[in-house]
Amino acid sequence: MTKKRKWLIAIVIVLPIIIVGLSGGCASTSLPPKLTKAQLDEIAKTHFAVTVGVEDFKYPVYSEKLTKALQRTGLFDKVEPIKSFKEPPAYVARVERTIYGTAAIPILTGLSFGLIPTTVQEEHGHSFSLTATEGSNRKIPIEFSHRGPTTLGWWAVILNMLPNRTSGDVYKHARFNQSFAWTVVSHKSEIAPEISPEANLRIETGAKNR
Repeated sequence: MTKKRKWLIAIVIVLPIIIVGLSGGCASTSLPPKLTKAQLDEIAKTHFAVTVGVEDFKYPVYSEKLTKALQRTGLFDKVEPIKSFKEPPAYVARVERTIYGTAAIPILTGLSFGLIPTTVQEEHGHSFSLTATEGSNRKIPIEFSHRGPTTLGWWAVILNMLPNRTSGDVYKHARFNQSFAWTVVSHKSEIAPEISPEANLRIETGAKNR
């Protein structure tokens, strides 16, 4: 086998690995702390029989992510963009603060083909408010935020073996969704008084039937 052929075979083998690594295959993000059984049980037995309309934010990606996050909790009868409601929803959800990751260019990681890792601190979560469309119209601020390290490079493969790390989209991870749901449930005493007595009765009935 000629030297040129050996180099060609090596490139064919190594190049796909490098592409996978640099395209996100070698990323590791920290997850929120695991909830206790009592917290998970409280989420499971809580349901608000009301609708939530999410107001469009000036940067649509944030209101879209909030809509999906509230839908994943399963805590409300319906969560959709407010423009899709023919009748006013019980609550209007508004993005209050933009939470986003860190913009970092992993130069050394790229030049070393992933051998030198890049680690940055990132914040993930949702900061929003719920405002009842009837009654006092009092605004209920709700914020769930998790800050932790994100690592790029081949070292991320090792980190992802740990239970508190993920290689995927942290916003779609069950641990993240549970923690977000728990934050909403923690405001149950504030949310329920904003609803009519009939709606409160539906909340209690819905919780018992879940």
